[in-house]
Amino acid sequence: PMKELFRQTGLIQNGDPVLCIHIMHGGNDCNDFGPSRGPIGGFDSSTREGFKDNIQGIINITRSWWVEMGYSSTNLFYMVGPYHPRPGTDNDAQLGFEQAARELATVDNQVIAVAGNKMSTPAEFATNGYLLGGVDTNHLSAAGFAAWSSATIRTLDLSICPADFNNDH
Repeated sequence: PMKELFRQTGLIQNGDPVLCIHIMHGGNDCNDFGPSRGPIGGFDSSTREGFKDNIQGIINITRSWWVEMGYSSTNLFYMVGPYHPRPGTDNDAQLGFEQAARELATVDNQVIAVAGNKMSTPAEFATNGYLLGGVDTNHLSAAGFAAWSSATIRTLDLSICPADFNNDH
């Protein structure tokens, strides 16, 4: 299915295809204690090291498929995160995942790390109705998805042009 997505991506673009793959992580990942399946393998997937190994594995395999389709590896990008801060939970694992994403971005200029814990607070999600059913800290309500996607786009905009403080482009 990914190779077909890549093929169709190439068909709809003029010139060399470009793609950014959004790799989402979240609260459910904190409970994945299985061994990581990345290039190193064997780490507890609920840890920073395991998460980093799994994400590197995803990057490696999708990059190889992209190149196999005949596309330039320099035109494939990855955004890791952001996952929303979760009220009433221990965010240590999530903070470790965000650190792992930053470490990957440090060594691969085609990886963008976005830290959700820097974009908002658990209190904002709890008080604004952004959680599914008002209490599910791992899943967002429709309003939560709308607010979080807008915040993510705004964060990316500001990373490109920090001077655009009033969002007038």
